[in-house]
Amino acid sequence: MVIRTNIDQVKGRKATVTGRVEDLNGTVLVEASATFVQPRYAKILHSAQLRKAMGEPPASKDHEEPVLLADGQDLNKINKHR
Repeated sequence: MVIRTNIDQVKGRKATVTGRVEDLNGTVLVEASATFVQPRYAKILHSAQLRKAMGEPPASKDHEEPVLLADGQDLNKINKHR
């Protein structure tokens, strides 16, 4: 399985994103799009604490590469920081 995502547009507090799931041959299995709206009060939240609470991994070059689950990659090693 290959999961592809894209941020299509960011305008103010709104972000439109699309995503798709493909098999290893490139056949699209499912597609989706969504619009996310940031709450007005979000600016007062401490972003580092929010990222930690949501389990978002810290930004690093390690997370730029796609995770190929079909290759049997051990995700427990990747998620040890959580």
